Amino acid sequence: MQTNPEKCIFCDTPFDKGSLEHVFPSALGGRITTTHATCKSCNNLFSEASSDAVEIALADNFIYIRNALNVWSGRGNPPPTIKEAGQFDDGIKYDLAPNLTPIVSKSRIPSKDETDSNTAFDFVAQDVDDANRIVGILKKRGLNIGDINAKYVTTKAPVIRASIKFEGNKIFRAIAKIAVVSYVVLYGNSRARTDIYQSLRESIRSGEPDITKYCGWDYANDFPVITNLHPHEKTPDAIQCGFEHTVFITNVNHQLVAYIKLFGAFNFSIILGNHSSISPKCLCLNPTTGKSSRFNVSFNPPLSYIPKNIDSFKIEHESVWKNVQLAMNSIVEHCQSLSTEEYIRSLSQELMISVQTASVDSDISEIIRSFSEKLAHIENGLAWEEEINIE
Repeated sequence: MQTNPEKCIFCDTPFDKGSLEHVFPSALGGRITTTHATCKSCNNLFSEASSDAVEIALADNFIYIRNALNVWSGRGNPPPTIKEAGQFDDGIKYDLAPNLTPIVSKSRIPSKDETDSNTAFDFVAQDVDDANRIVGILKKRGLNIGDINAKYVTTKAPVIRASIKFEGNKIFRAIAKIAVVSYVVLYGNSRARTDIYQSLRESIRSGEPDITKYCGWDYANDFPVITNLHPHEKTPDAIQCGFEHTVFITNVNHQLVAYIKLFGAFNFSIILGNHSSISPKCLCLNPTTGKSSRFNVSFNPPLSYIPKNIDSFKIEHESVWKNVQLAMNSIVEHCQSLSTEEYIRSLSQELMISVQTASVDSDISEIIRSFSEKLAHIENGLAWEEEINIE
């Protein structure tokens, strides 16, 4: 038994071993954890599906980014698919699979009014399994439909416009929590409770006082400049992707400041407390690899810092919006480049399989002509329909 047990950084409950806490939320690909920061009650408060679950709010705000960069969670959950994200030119709805890949949404189950008086029923399906799912439902209804036709529809990919929300209070509390838990990892529980404002920790936990007195988006201040970055000894094969999560902690003049970059370009800063005797330190990881990829970082701190306050977002809104859009566009362009490569690969494979499975060599010219017709339709913005063989 410890003579001076650690305490929860947010509620001061003593513990011998705290709850397993992710520094960066698991949903954002966080894989650095600690048992020295929070009690179970506070950990659940931040992450369970309740009205005050700030980490869920942060994850939801970054859902397009998590999808675009194919981010697996720290707990091994797959990247999110965004349901009914839009519709193709012909009105068919699509979901966004990981890497912002549009796929036809699963078929809507038809109402009885749509099927009771019909002798034929046509529908668009996502795939064979989706088509058989709908047919199975219709058969269970005992419908006497003589002709059920399912089809695939291939069409040119729409322009994808990813977005991010600007929900202030919960987002800033989640960001400030990242900074505080990082401080525990880098400097220890006792030092964190000594150095970090009690009022900030209360704000993160309960929302009072207003978190915007301490934390906000930040494209106004200079950020630390990285001078050296190399894989952490625990993850020697870690590689950079350009979309790293990074927390810098340092003194700037008389203030103790945390600077946070999510996915390499979404900038926040937090006033943690008054000047401390700590040395500058950093936590950095690649959230896109699906495994732990951490880095050691050396950096030069900024020479000055303008603290965040309640009016910061209002004053800096135009600059924040501009920089967030630039960050979003960069990620979308990255995905489009990957999607183009995958599109070329899949088309090549489709044609190759068709040619290899041709019954006779004389069929090959017709296969190539039909494939070229399909490709021309799609590239000209026309839908290409193919029947699905229903079991």
